[in-house]
Amino acid sequence: MSRPAELSKGQRSAWLQDCMALVILVALASALYVPKLGFYSDDWRNLSDFSFGADQSLVGLVRSIFDANARVPESAETGALARPLQVLYFAALFQLFGLDPLGYHVVNWLVFVAGICAFYSALCALGADRLFAISVALVYSALPHYSSDRFWYAAFQANLSMTLYFFSIHACARLLTSGGTMRAVWIALAALSLLASALAYEVFLPLFVFGLLVVAIRQLHLAKTSKTFRVRPGDLATICLGLPLLIGLVVYYKLSVTSRAGSLGFWLVNDALSAAFELTLGAYGVKLPHIFQVIFHHYLDWRILAVSVASTAASWLYLRTVLASSKSQTPAASTLLAIAASSVVAAGLSYAYFYGFFQVNTGINNRAAIAASACVALFWVSGLSLALGAVWRRRPGAAFCFVIAVVYGCGTLIVNTIATSWIEASRAQAKVMRELRSAWPRPPAGSSVLLAGVCSWVGPGIVFEIDWDVSGATRLLYRDPTLRGEVLRPWMTVGRDGLRNGDTLYSYASLYVYDGRTKTVRVVGDESAAAELLARVEEGDSTGCAGNYKAFGAGLPIW
Repeated sequence: MSRPAELSKGQRSAWLQDCMALVILVALASALYVPKLGFYSDDWRNLSDFSFGADQSLVGLVRSIFDANARVPESAETGALARPLQVLYFAALFQLFGLDPLGYHVVNWLVFVAGICAFYSALCALGADRLFAISVALVYSALPHYSSDRFWYAAFQANLSMTLYFFSIHACARLLTSGGTMRAVWIALAALSLLASALAYEVFLPLFVFGLLVVAIRQLHLAKTSKTFRVRPGDLATICLGLPLLIGLVVYYKLSVTSRAGSLGFWLVNDALSAAFELTLGAYGVKLPHIFQVIFHHYLDWRILAVSVASTAASWLYLRTVLASSKSQTPAASTLLAIAASSVVAAGLSYAYFYGFFQVNTGINNRAAIAASACVALFWVSGLSLALGAVWRRRPGAAFCFVIAVVYGCGTLIVNTIATSWIEASRAQAKVMRELRSAWPRPPAGSSVLLAGVCSWVGPGIVFEIDWDVSGATRLLYRDPTLRGEVLRPWMTVGRDGLRNGDTLYSYASLYVYDGRTKTVRVVGDESAAAELLARVEEGDSTGCAGNYKAFGAGLPIW
């Protein structure tokens, strides 16, 4: 029997039109912050390793990261071996753009918007209604749950993994309706994209299982409803056996090279339940009134508000166009219920097995929520469709377009507000480094500098918080790979030979402290000077943001 027909010319035109609309809408929503972002935290260590590598070829840059990981024991938790595509991606970006952050963030935006289009394409290939599919993609693009993936170079692999994941699911769906050579092509693309996604980042691995299950259900549905479709044993074996086996091999490989995963136990269930509620209804559901109150009272920026209103209007107009031109019909209530329920389950389980659930925050720990957020978008759109269908039984489509546009505009407002902290943090970094250079023009080789009186965070945005960002930025500032640095912390201990932070020793032979309040550098040459220095930190610890040590990985709360 023949397969169902491939996309018609009109369908291809609609697909291209929708993807262009997604690109334009996402560009409008992110235009304010993309050109103003900088580097943060782990970025400085990577940039320093790249810059001082002896071999500046792409292969040499990749090797420099592997070598640096091998020298740092704690990097085994998320070692380069577990994410080789991430290392290759970072090295390629450095070779293209060096120390200019703009190029990095433009490429990240391009990869991100490609992922949004891939999500939309996968939904369409799985038989989703056009209006429903573009609504889910739009909502997903604006969700603030995974905001740091938009701002932080060290998390850019999350967007790359996301794009490859959705393309793999799209390829699986397309092979169902393809024959001959194209069938083999789609199988190969599905497998290669799956591998690449997993080797860039691991958070989408649990969702591959759900995605393949949906593809299998789609196959059975086609067999039931189409007179020209019959289930092919080869397709069934590929989707239900071959690709899951490939997932299992990737998981086994990652577990063999990383200590990220914990032990099996009840904590997985507990994390899944906590994540499911907090992601779908908690963080940006029941807490939304409070968040908007804080934004309008403390962070209101008229440019951001204007972009949010424009995004709402533009998305509403386009959704109305889709509604009118495609004769879209709301999926059946039973289908919407099934989507909503399964999305809640998938959102919770998406944190297993490599990540604990950190709660939803605006800092760098939310990078792991990018996979779960796809389920959140499905839950919100299907839930809103159900609710509106119950209220407006005759014409729910127009109301649906308006509500989705408002959700998109609200997401744009929140993401742009979060971005202002990252932009301000980048400016604060530049100011600290500029003033340090002025106060300390020529540090001796091998010196260590501790930053005091410098706030580590601007909201979720990281200024300097740990040894690798201070060391990396200082080395690049002075073009000296022998320098080291860290933020002065009250838990450091005074020893005979130097100040110690855990296993790291800063010797009195070459130890300096830079005070960001007085803009001065002085020598810390002995135990008494070090003890006096720490006493001052402890005395003033409660007066500044540096005292909020829960901010590591989360930043300072902004709402």
